[in-house]
Amino acid sequence: MKIHGAAAMAILVLIGMLLNGHVRFAWRARRNRANGSIFLSSFAVLTITGYGLYYAGGESLRAWTSWIHLAVGLALPILLLTHIFLGRGTRPTVQSSMRSRFASRGVEDRHAKSHYFESQRGS
Repeated sequence: MKIHGAAAMAILVLIGMLLNGHVRFAWRARRNRANGSIFLSSFAVLTITGYGLYYAGGESLRAWTSWIHLAVGLALPILLLTHIFLGRGTRPTVQSSMRSRFASRGVEDRHAKSHYFESQRGS
């Protein structure tokens, strides 16, 4: 239980770091919002029920808190994999993002690497 508690504190720090960068960026880009919200909500439920396991009064409330905490904790890896899979589906491809970046600058889409590799094949 001590290791579990320490890991929980580390996860809370990690979530705080993700909120500042990853979540804020994805939210503004309107990408994977529904699944990301469910994923973050599951961490909120785990935090509240984890706190409740230590400080909840009464055996009935503690039993409910324990079952909820266990169910959400076991579902978390599935939620993570779903979040990653759905997130990759909303990510623009590298080539299309390069085109859009070049197009916004009014620059023709030329890749220096492709010219380099073509000259290497000829020699």
